[in-house]
Amino acid sequence: MNINVNLALAELKVKFYADESHRLMKDHYDAMSCLDCEGFLQSGINAFEWLKRTEEMLREADYEGIFDFTQEIHCAFDVLYVAWLKPCDVAEQWIAKVSDDGFEIKNLSEFRDTCDQAHDEIQLRESRRIAMDSRVLLESQREE
Repeated sequence: MNINVNLALAELKVKFYADESHRLMKDHYDAMSCLDCEGFLQSGINAFEWLKRTEEMLREADYEGIFDFTQEIHCAFDVLYVAWLKPCDVAEQWIAKVSDDGFEIKNLSEFRDTCDQAHDEIQLRESRRIAMDSRVLLESQREE
């Protein structure tokens, strides 16, 4: 057999192997990125659920008279809900990248529902704050 043919075949086999390894590593990285994204979203979902349950538990404890749910604690929860939303921009960029790569994010719908809940919660809190401020202002005007 011709040495040049064998060498050419060997080069083709090595090139195929090298090209395949690059493709496989890219596919692997993309798939891992999808799994990592799902994990990140789940972390956000879990954090939001924990936040809601903690507030509900403390409010119940306040109702039962075993804890004082102060204005300071209320404000701390306001800050936590707003802080929860901050990583959502990063999440949305990651979601777009993973989706563009052709992967389906299994918990995307649940994450988006959680984002909607967070926005609703923040709006509700803001409405309550405005109502409370208005009530305080009206009471102070009546006292004058």
